Amino acid sequence: MKASSLALGLFFLQLFSSQACGNSVAPATDAAADQGTRPDATSSDVTTPVIPPVNGCYRLTPTAVYAPSVLFAGQPLGLTVEDRRGMGLCACTPTLAPLPISSARGYSLQACSCCENCDCVDRGYAASELLGAVSGPRVDLLVEGEPERRSVRVVNSSTSCESRSMVIGDVTVVGPDELRVSGPRLYWARVTGTHRGCCESLVGFVDRVAGRSIELTPMTCDTTTCEACDPIERRPNQPFTSDHLLGALAAGSWTLNVAGTTRTFEVTAR
Repeated sequence: MKASSLALGLFFLQLFSSQACGNSVAPATDAAADQGTRPDATSSDVTTPVIPPVNGCYRLTPTAVYAPSVLFAGQPLGLTVEDRRGMGLCACTPTLAPLPISSARGYSLQACSCCENCDCVDRGYAASELLGAVSGPRVDLLVEGEPERRSVRVVNSSTSCESRSMVIGDVTVVGPDELRVSGPRLYWARVTGTHRGCCESLVGFVDRVAGRSIELTPMTCDTTTCEACDPIERRPNQPFTSDHLLGALAAGSWTLNVAGTTRTFEVTAR
């Protein structure tokens, strides 16, 4: 009877000691500017990849892609692909790996050269490309993880477009400041609103830069031949979302004006 009591006491002593030890462990942190703390096992914000890397790189699923719908002659074509989930990886280098597609410029967002045994979690990734001016009437972009490819139309002159029906709903400036970045550190304006297009009506922007002030004039452009189009006054309002490349901006305070909607934003030095 005494032996049984002693064994039972040892069992409870080990149980309480194990629980106390588990409660005393604090989550590890990393002081790097572009890394966060590793969440505990119950967090749903970060998912650790279960697929092993291929050639040292993890394929990522984009949470946002920034590219224009319309370019006016001379405007450069840019592309930014983001994954802001972090995926539980540490100290990775994001990259836009080209895809072997002959009919489009294809890219896959990947996280490469990760630190497998380091105690940190990246906040997310952004990889950008400046693809230069487009010579043809259109260029197709395909980003792995997106259901459809994007067509960027090139308009030779803004005189074939109109701005009377444009109503701006919101203007958001997007930059890479909190992410791990590769390529140029591009900033974008994402503009939403309504317009009265005809058939394949896309929205582009005529831009003007003066010092640290950027002014965008939104334009509705019919990039294909429309048949039996109602006068613009009779057309219904159509919602749009369109991106415009602001560029790799110098550090400091900037002002963006889009048809009377103004945003002031900061570009941090890196």
